[in-house]
Amino acid sequence: MARYKTNGTLDSTFGTNGSVIQPLSLTPYSAYGKAVAIQNDGKIIVGGGTFIVGSGLDLTLLRYNTNGTLDTSFSGDGIAMIDFAAGNDICYSLVIQADGKIVASGVATLAGNNQDFALLRFNTNGSLDSTFDSDGIVTTQIGTNYDIGFSVALNSQNKIVVGGNADSYFALAQYNTNGSLDNTFSGDGIQFTLIGVYFEGRSLVVQNNDKIVLAGYSNSPTSEDFALARYNTNGMLDASFGTGGIVTSDFAGDDDVSFSLALQTDGKIVAFGNSHPYPSTTDFAIARYIGDCAASAFSQTLAINSGDSVTVGNNTYYTLGTYIDTLTAASGCDSIVTTNLTVLTALTENLLLDNTLTIYPNPFTAQTTITFSETQKNTTIKITDLLGKEIKTINFTGKQLVLEKENMKAGIYFVQTTDIQKHICNKKIVIQ
Repeated sequence: MARYKTNGTLDSTFGTNGSVIQPLSLTPYSAYGKAVAIQNDGKIIVGGGTFIVGSGLDLTLLRYNTNGTLDTSFSGDGIAMIDFAAGNDICYSLVIQADGKIVASGVATLAGNNQDFALLRFNTNGSLDSTFDSDGIVTTQIGTNYDIGFSVALNSQNKIVVGGNADSYFALAQYNTNGSLDNTFSGDGIQFTLIGVYFEGRSLVVQNNDKIVLAGYSNSPTSEDFALARYNTNGMLDASFGTGGIVTSDFAGDDDVSFSLALQTDGKIVAFGNSHPYPSTTDFAIARYIGDCAASAFSQTLAINSGDSVTVGNNTYYTLGTYIDTLTAASGCDSIVTTNLTVLTALTENLLLDNTLTIYPNPFTAQTTITFSETQKNTTIKITDLLGKEIKTINFTGKQLVLEKENMKAGIYFVQTTDIQKHICNKKIVIQ
């Protein structure tokens, strides 16, 4: 295990010069690290398998302190091992619940060399959680003898989703928080999908809307391709994704396999793996797909003059009211816009000769000049915005006034003058 700084160099404060090589007890022949997760306190959980002579691989979890030393508060020595039977048992994926409990998925080899999904939940001290299927361990047979839970995730209801392969199928199982299969998912908590002749599911993500994307590869008679399948919350394939819920991608290679999947904040799906363009060497391969994203929502308050209109999306509005529009982008990400529309009554100018005025320049950027046709005495000049909010009031005597922009923002405003005879004149001004 190694820890890197943000610039890509090894972090010398971790382990020995940035790395940890962990010998395990019980004189193991070899050990494999397959998964890693970080707790909220920075401690590191590693999952995999440890080969014990005469026993095979035992599913193994280790917890490290932030400095790379084993955390002895976890299972007494920092190491927890689980042996299901005499075969190979491996942890391939980890997720940490909000309460700090650790969920591990992988494979358990049982009697008759039958391999099943393995799902375990550990308490924060490294002991198995007895509130999870009474002993902390669940095994699920999906196919006949080759079922591996390569990936695990939590949905918004804290249900546990495990993805992988069952014989030659993409396989999913969804569990309730107590470890029982969730029968709201595909009727029995289990779903599997055939893509091509042979394929494996290797990694899954749960989208914000709880749809599940499982990625891996499909095998046609001539080559292997990236394969993704998306499932609705009820376990059925999502027909809005790809073709009937399935997408395959060929990198012009014989062997294209996706091993890892990630979800961007904008909802796009990133699949990573390798491509082997025969007879060349194997290369890194990455693909990004358009996925669902949560609709953004915002509101706006607008005011228009009587007779004017405002357009939102494909709709045009003329009258007072609250309107809700859904704007759909090409990516499929919607925006929900709520418009609170006010219609202002048309302003009538009183064109009495002793109270007429001109404003120039209009529009303006810094200042404009208001010129009256007659000298004013104690005339009130009121500036309001489109919503009728009073911006400033001036008591004016004279014939010409220079109006400064000052702290007024660009937009439309109204100038209303009222002289001592209560004659009113309204003018519109525009600040650029």
